[in-house]
Amino acid sequence: MAKRKTKKTNPPTKRNGNPGIRLFLLVMLVVLLLGTIGGAVYLGIKSDGFKNWDFIPGNNAQPAASLDVVKDGESVKSIEATADVIRIEVINGGDFTVTVRPKASADFDFMLDGKLHSFAQADGDYNRAFDVKIEDGYFTFTAPRNIVNALNDAYFGHVIDDVRCNYVGTFFEIVVTAESGDSKKFDVTDIYATDIVVRIEPSEVVF
Repeated sequence: MAKRKTKKTNPPTKRNGNPGIRLFLLVMLVVLLLGTIGGAVYLGIKSDGFKNWDFIPGNNAQPAASLDVVKDGESVKSIEATADVIRIEVINGGDFTVTVRPKASADFDFMLDGKLHSFAQADGDYNRAFDVKIEDGYFTFTAPRNIVNALNDAYFGHVIDDVRCNYVGTFFEIVVTAESGDSKKFDVTDIYATDIVVRIEPSEVVF
């Protein structure tokens, strides 16, 4: 009698590990990682460890110090022109540069060596007009008394005449550019078209 052949079945293969345990371990790893990052950020903020620092994105991200321009301990956005030497501290500027230039809104014409010229062309040496001196970590300047003086100094050696200026507002801004390429600018106010002269008629003075 022929024997009935029985079909041989392979035993079920065992999976390596429990999927529930693996998921739990993965979640715990993510929580631990987030906790580490959060703790570092908290400690950095709490201890002012991130003060004056920004983060530059990239594969080899390195922290870069933020540029700031300061006078008397406060960041400068605008400053009044005076006859005194004004000192501006440059924070995290490295080998910085300073440029004095006309405001875009301040446009008028004048005669330069007998030819009509526009103030907005900004081709004069206004650093000379402001007597800008760059030192280690700061710079100084002295603002001109009025726009006529500024033009005569900026175009030294040339003939300035017929300044047709009816503009009322801020004539100049100063741009500070850090070695990193970042820049900040602030206005210099209270420079007028001409000197302000107050005339008193003797006949109108009553004692």
